[in-house]
Amino acid sequence: MASSTRHLLARATGTVLAAATMLGIAVVPASAADDKFTIGATTLAKPASGGSYIYVDDSGSDWVIAPDGTNSNGTPYADINRSRCLLVDKVPYWTVVEGWSEERACPEPTKSHPLASIEFAIRVARPGDVIVVREGTYKERLGWGAVAGTKDRPIVLQNAPGERVIVKGRAIFKDIDYWRIEGLRWRWDKATTGSAKAIVFIYGGTGWTFTRNDVRYTHGVANLAISAKPGATTPAQRKAYAPHDYTISSNFIGYNLGTWVNRDHNIYLRPSIWSTGGVITHNLLVSAPTGSNIKVAGSKNANESPRHVKITYNTLIGGSNGVVFGMKSKYIEFSHNVIGLQEGRTYNNGGVKTFRLRYPKTINVTDNVISGYRHTVYESGAHTLADDEHIRVRSTVKWGVKYTGNLSGARVHFTRASIERNYGHNAGW
Repeated sequence: MASSTRHLLARATGTVLAAATMLGIAVVPASAADDKFTIGATTLAKPASGGSYIYVDDSGSDWVIAPDGTNSNGTPYADINRSRCLLVDKVPYWTVVEGWSEERACPEPTKSHPLASIEFAIRVARPGDVIVVREGTYKERLGWGAVAGTKDRPIVLQNAPGERVIVKGRAIFKDIDYWRIEGLRWRWDKATTGSAKAIVFIYGGTGWTFTRNDVRYTHGVANLAISAKPGATTPAQRKAYAPHDYTISSNFIGYNLGTWVNRDHNIYLRPSIWSTGGVITHNLLVSAPTGSNIKVAGSKNANESPRHVKITYNTLIGGSNGVVFGMKSKYIEFSHNVIGLQEGRTYNNGGVKTFRLRYPKTINVTDNVISGYRHTVYESGAHTLADDEHIRVRSTVKWGVKYTGNLSGARVHFTRASIERNYGHNAGW
């Protein structure tokens, strides 16, 4: 890890721990044996009808190496790209000349003949398939070539159960209808992530799920960003290009190391006003000192703002803001979350913050724990708002947010039983 990254991480982690110390928070190993919140897939998904397993292992191969030899035109035999031959079911003619079987020339990506890269597996996957990634560290840029699944034949990308998979790089997924991405540990890397705005960026798509992943150390505007696919010019396209019925659940997302004040977040939700049916639940979000743990708004374009989203049973620890609602965000339910330990800039920020919000009465903030923030709720320009122009805030509990466990280890339990039972990522299962 570069020295600048170590410095930023130490600064962010130190601020959270300092705040914890001031509030008398114990930081000791968690001992709960029945954790429902876990990172990594614990079971192996079954392929749907017509699908198969696609195995990836860092000891595998994306290419079949050609023997020494020349074609009739004098050119040397070319190696075989497995992603290409698996998709088009075609191999070079030299394999016939050499007497190679089809299986030798283009082996199926089984456990005994795995691919070497997740990227190749994504290109190969078709509806009903399950991509199983074996333990290892993969430095890759992912997403190109992904096709949509269907409701009856989803596509799964997961870690092999019990195995630790680290992806150093970035992923840009577009139109991943009915994909389930589960159990990968995504990390920023100077060479492969570079200046990307997010480590994982999902554009559009219907019915997809992002679950039990661990995403951390972005230097950009978000660890996870959700947006509509660009390029829409008609009302029908705007609706079609927006995300619908998506789920972000049971993830650890944290340690945004960006340095732009109020611009760097853990989850950046801007799927557009044509989006519907989003659910963000049971996530543990940690440390966004120059932004918010969740931003629910457009950036410069108000039409990027989300609609019809339920944000429930999440834990948001250490942010300049806990959650931000802005612009044309509408029909947002925010309940049973824990927001605690403000970190970074406190001026004009809060556990819940709004800015340039056009439809405040459609934002329902109900039955949450908010503690340790200079402002429980900060509404930008609140002194000029009429009584009926404020967001709906009800039943906010201001108990101290004390916990046992380890934030960076994604193991946290609240010491107050009523919080542990009713609020945050461990509750509501």
